[in-house]
Amino acid sequence: MLKRFLKNAPLFSRLTDEERQVIAAHMHLQRFHQGDILFEQGAPATAMYVVRSGLLRLINVEDGRIIANLGPANLAGETDMILGLPYEVRGEAATDLDVWVLSRNDWLDIIEMHPLIAIKVGSFLGQPIGDTKTYLTTLLQQSSLFEDVPVHVLEALAEQMQLETKQHGELVFQANAPARYAYTIGEGRVALVSINPNDTDPFRYAAQGDWIGVEAVLRGGTYGAVARADGDVQLWKIEREALLDLVERYPLLRDIFRRQQPEAETIDRIAARDALQQTNLFADLPLDVLDDVIRSLIVEHVEPNEVLASPQEPLNALCILHRGRLQVIEDGKVLAEYEEGSTFGENILLTGRPLTQTIRAVEASTLWCLPKETFERLMARHNELGSRVSFLLRSLLSEEQAASPEQQSFLRMFPLFFALDDEALAAIEATLRREVYPAGTLIYHQGEWPEAFYLVYEGEVRVTNSRGKVTIVRPGGFLGETALLTGSEHAETAQTITDVIVYAMPRPDFEAMLERHPHIALSLSRTLSARLQRLQKNETAPLLQDSERASPGARAANALVFDRESAGLSTHLWDQAIEWFAYLSTGAKIRLVIVALLFFWLVGVVAPWLVVQRLEGESLNMRETPAVVFVETII
Repeated sequence: MLKRFLKNAPLFSRLTDEERQVIAAHMHLQRFHQGDILFEQGAPATAMYVVRSGLLRLINVEDGRIIANLGPANLAGETDMILGLPYEVRGEAATDLDVWVLSRNDWLDIIEMHPLIAIKVGSFLGQPIGDTKTYLTTLLQQSSLFEDVPVHVLEALAEQMQLETKQHGELVFQANAPARYAYTIGEGRVALVSINPNDTDPFRYAAQGDWIGVEAVLRGGTYGAVARADGDVQLWKIEREALLDLVERYPLLRDIFRRQQPEAETIDRIAARDALQQTNLFADLPLDVLDDVIRSLIVEHVEPNEVLASPQEPLNALCILHRGRLQVIEDGKVLAEYEEGSTFGENILLTGRPLTQTIRAVEASTLWCLPKETFERLMARHNELGSRVSFLLRSLLSEEQAASPEQQSFLRMFPLFFALDDEALAAIEATLRREVYPAGTLIYHQGEWPEAFYLVYEGEVRVTNSRGKVTIVRPGGFLGETALLTGSEHAETAQTITDVIVYAMPRPDFEAMLERHPHIALSLSRTLSARLQRLQKNETAPLLQDSERASPGARAANALVFDRESAGLSTHLWDQAIEWFAYLSTGAKIRLVIVALLFFWLVGVVAPWLVVQRLEGESLNMRETPAVVFVETII
């Protein structure tokens, strides 16, 4: 009976049966006699009541007026109790009365254990209850879609999201309607019917964790499908203006949202692969690399006469024109036109120089674009891309140097230095010494202390670690950074496969470079992280054994680690370590920070991931329950 009463109560109408059962389990039955006072006007609201039998009279004490006589299934004091307010009226038993009682303390226990109940009730009352932001941030963190997104970005996203519930068959959004909201599905599923005539399978479902309507919101157009609730559905929505502001502040979100393309675009993916294979940059690459590139493409829509790029807002991406027609304009003259299937912006990815000409749409056009920042992340994952870039840059730079030998530095062929200007490149070049190694020569051996950072200009080098894992470093790549960053001995052996030309940067100059250009340190850290992932996340450099030969950063790392691990050491030694850290050079501090970040990444991410993978593997052998994947879908 109580569960039925709660289900019919508007306050709890948005809860699931399981959530209402949680509330019912915390309520107890209490009897009052006629004339008994259940609660007094102005007193703290310590409980809410659900009438089982009899009548509960609500009285305004100030004028003696009877506000209402509540019979079975009615609630009293619920709003005051939930919001922590004083009772607005007196509650008195008009007859002998049986009520179910939920105390405020029990309510607080409920919403602590089940924060979604507080969020749903709060959405009905129009006032926030509980910590919605924390709940949503945690929910977003559980999605593989946002696994690399910083917490503060997810918190900013969570702050803008609002709860909305739909009953079976209720419309979420209509096709061709202005895209005002993007949605992610918290519970239930939504049926979608696309109006795109090119969709081979226009009907599909979006389930828990999927995003819908995002692509339409980002391009500022209309929804491309009809979306209806398939059963009761809980949605989290974000307004278009709020989402656009977020992707402007955090471009990573735009990249994440737009790379999640509907599965119905299979034919478009094939067309994208064909177009990419026509370029020098992506021709003849392995299919798995190309597929990763295609998954990273984002969709851009431009209306007739809309400007895609200009000298004030240059293009910083490679683009494939899927539909429509574009013009390239300079000084008011049309220099070229792009038709469907055209690809442009390849040199942007190669050289890092944005396209400053004006590109304007002649007609409504759709493009698939690969931003420069996304391409750099792809290079960190795929050696083949880095090698291809270096090869093409060498050819391009050779041509430019032949025409103007004083203007180009050979360092332009190294993606690591893309962001540096000519003056900075010249300063770095002055620290390098050219070294030539015949095929089969050791550059350094495992266990040796690092003396330099090596840039591979020509040839190939085999890097082998203690477990026999092999990495091939080609022109445009680099060697020896791991030992320099960690202040340890080389954890691998580097031997030339062919005749090799490298440029060596001595250790002091390497540290000075990191101090002057911190973004290079971050890039090296990201590359090192990618290498660790490729080595199955189980390769780490050996710990320092000789503190006399270690760099200051490494000695500081050892001091901090052993001070934390040894329970018997005094606080005085810990204070000494902190004081010593303060006297380190900036370069040493940068190395120490990178080492610490990598250590915590390995311990806090990799180890739990391996445990979870093992447990999931054992679980799948015992039962055939499909895993729920938190995947975003865009309409």
